[in-house]
Amino acid sequence: MLEDRLRRALEGIRKALIIREKIMLSFLEALAEIELRNEVVLQGGNALHFGYGSPRYSKDLDFVLREGDVNSEEFEELCYKLSKVLVKFENYPTEVNVKKLQDRLYRIKIKVHFEEQKTKALFKDPLTVKLDVYNIMSHSPDEISIGKGFILIEKPIEIFADKIVADIERLRDRGSLKLYDLFDWYFILTNFDINIEEVAELIIRKVEEYNMNQLKESDFDSLITYLDNKKNLETFYEVMMGYIPKQEFQRLKSIHGFTNLIKENLIKLKNIVLKR
Repeated sequence: MLEDRLRRALEGIRKALIIREKIMLSFLEALAEIELRNEVVLQGGNALHFGYGSPRYSKDLDFVLREGDVNSEEFEELCYKLSKVLVKFENYPTEVNVKKLQDRLYRIKIKVHFEEQKTKALFKDPLTVKLDVYNIMSHSPDEISIGKGFILIEKPIEIFADKIVADIERLRDRGSLKLYDLFDWYFILTNFDINIEEVAELIIRKVEEYNMNQLKESDFDSLITYLDNKKNLETFYEVMMGYIPKQEFQRLKSIHGFTNLIKENLIKLKNIVLKR
């Protein structure tokens, strides 16, 4: 029965994530009906979730620009326009704030006040959804239908490259990975035909666009070493609980050598990138 399938699809998902998804979907449906949809591109885990069927839920939305690297005044104006896309979620009191975090990064926060005892028992009220907007260009995004219109989203190959670059930088700075990305890497590698040569080319371009230090052999080796650490894998499973449906979580834990496919492709990328 359809209702049973829907129930199983949500089984094990944290209630706050389900509500956040409704808020984010309302935002994306509103964006899909206005011209601003042509200027911003959804990236990251929620691009995989809303656009490509990933079962992983995420707390926020990440956007880059279709053209990219606009001047600071134009970027600020675009972010404030984006903050007005969803000024109220259903009939609940809603507040929207905009903050400049860096020259090329703004954060929009949508806070929804449910003010109901039954919801306060499920999650912290108000519930906040973050939208991060980066003044960085997306490379040949896809167009997907949503609601009564469409939005632009990054292709899986670009999401994959983005996550590699972001996690290398995170590992350099903090000595850790964003563990949700392991699931996203695996989802992309097992569901899409990814050309590793093209991924390598995107990685090289993105390192330059993000003004990062040149990639070294040690950057890739550190990623692989991190994946080889059993404690990190145990933490990964702990982190994923509540972010993917119960059935998917059980399937994931049953996969022998879950990270092997990821490591194989990291080795290929290392060999290609370092020769360029």
